[in-house]
Formats: sequence, C-alpha cells, structure tokens
Amino acid sequence: MNIQNIQAAAIDAINSILNRGLEVEVIQFRGDVWDEIVEYHKKMGIREPSGHRWEFCGRRAEKKELMPYTTFRVVTESSNNCGMAFHEVLTNDNHTFVYSVFTPSNLAMKNK
Repeated sequence: MNIQNIQAAAIDAINSILNRGLEVEVIQFRGDVWDEIVEYHKKMGIREPSGHRWEFCGRRAEKKELMPYTTFRVVTESSNNCGMAFHEVLTNDNHTFVYSVFTPSNLAMKNK
C-alpha cells in the first residue's frame, strides 16, 4: 500500500467535492489505511492523532473500522437534497482507489 498515493487520491477527491459546491464535514479512512497514514506521519515528525480523530488537509479526519470496500469516505455537510451515498473510483498514478461520498439531508439531520 503506497500511502502517499492514497493521500494524493484523498486530496483530489476532496478538491473534486469542493468544486461541486459541497462542503466536507469529515473524511473517514479505512482502519488499515488510517494506521498506515499515522505511521507515515510519525516518521515525518508529525504528532500522532489523539484517539481516532485527526485533521487531514484542513478537514476533520477519523478512523472508520467497518469500510471493507472503500479506501476512504468523504462525508459532506447536510444539504437540501435527499440523503445520498455514491461510490467513485479515482485513478492516481496507475492505482485505483474506491471512495464513497455521503451527503446527509437536512431532514435526516433534524431527526437525530
């Protein structure tokens, strides 16, 4: 697993989502990816995240254990649209990363 390629893919995904006019609430990394990112940053001298939360590219990031099919998931802030989740494939330097985008609706947020 090349963690630099995964981080680059996550940055590209965040930029793509921001370019659609959506705001990113949190980026969630699959457990094994999270662990690799933490180890990579520790080697670079960056402090270890406290617990399962961290900041990635100025956005809140967290470890998400139960994501077997996606490398990471981007959760956007609530919108007037119905809640939706979709998967995208991002190719970065001949590597393919599957990620999901989840956009909760205002109605779903009010019911919590």
